[in-house]
Amino acid sequence: RFFLGRGLGFVFFNATIWVLAIWAVTRSLKASSEHRHNHDETDAGKLPASTQLRHHAIDEESEKRRAADLSGRIAIGILLWYRRTQLKLVRSGSDRARRSMKLERRVALGLLLLSSSISVYPAAARAATSSENGRQAQVLADQALDKLRRGEDAANKDEKMALYEQGLSLANRAVALDEENADAHFAIFGNKGRILLLEGLGANPISLLQVNHDLERALELNPNHADALTAKGGLYRQLPWVLGGSLTVAENCLTKAIRIDPDAVSARIELAATYKEMGQPERSLPLLEKAAAIAERQGKQRQLREARELQQELSPGGVAAAPR
Repeated sequence: RFFLGRGLGFVFFNATIWVLAIWAVTRSLKASSEHRHNHDETDAGKLPASTQLRHHAIDEESEKRRAADLSGRIAIGILLWYRRTQLKLVRSGSDRARRSMKLERRVALGLLLLSSSISVYPAAARAATSSENGRQAQVLADQALDKLRRGEDAANKDEKMALYEQGLSLANRAVALDEENADAHFAIFGNKGRILLLEGLGANPISLLQVNHDLERALELNPNHADALTAKGGLYRQLPWVLGGSLTVAENCLTKAIRIDPDAVSARIELAATYKEMGQPERSLPLLEKAAAIAERQGKQRQLREARELQQELSPGGVAAAPR
C-alpha cells in the first residue's frame, strides 16, 4: 500500500514538475528572443524615436523579468533533483525515507509556492511599472503644457520657439511613457501647431490638418478635455467648409468647453469670434466682457488684450464680418 499510494503521488507530482519546468524554460526563451529582437532593431535605427523611448523606459522591468525567470528555473531544478533523490530512498524501503516524507512534503510545497510566486511576479512588476510610467508621463505632460503657456506669453520669436520646442520634446517623452495620456497629446498638438505658425506656415488648412491627429487622440481619451475642445472649436472655425470646417461644430465644441470650465477664457474669445463670423455680433459682446473680467482677475494679459481688441472691433463703429 505504501509503494502503491506513493507511486501514484510520484507520477502526478513529477508530471506537474515537468510541465512547470518546460513552461518556465519556453517562456524565458521567448522573452529573451523578443528582448534581443527589440534591441537589435533599436540599435539598427529601425524603430521610431517614440518606440525607442518606450523600450528604454521598460528596460528595468525587463531585467527583473529575466531575473525572475532564472530564479524560477533554479527552483524547479532543485525540486527535480530533490524528488529524484527521494524516489531512490523510497524504493530502497529504508527507515530514513519514511522519516523524511513529512519534511519532503513541506519542502516540495515551499518550492512550488516559490516558483508560482515567481511566475506571478512579472505581471505585478508590469502593473507597478505601468503605474509609475503613468505618473512620470503626467509630470512631463504638465511641464509641456507649462512650456506652451509660457511660449504664448513670451515677448520675442526666438524665446517662443525655444519654449515650444522644449514643450514638444517633453510631450513626446510623455506619450512614449503613456500613450493614453490626453494632456500629453494635447501638448503635442499645441506646441507643434505654434512651431508651424512661427515657421511661417500660418493658420492654413494644411498646417491645421497636420497637427489634428494628436488633438483628436486627446479627445478620444478624454472627451471632456476643456482645452482640447477649445482648440477643436477654433480649428473648425478656421477651416473652410470644403475641408470640413463648420461654425456649428465650432459652436458646439466651445459651448461644451465653457460648461466644463466656467473660467475658460480662450473658449469664450473663440466662441465670440465664431458668433461674429455667423453674423451674430450681439451674442459675442457678453462673452467678451466675461472673458476680459476672468482674464484680468487671473492675470492673463494676452487673453485680456485679445478680448479687448475683439470688443473694440465689434463695438459701434467697428466692422463685423459677414456671415458664412
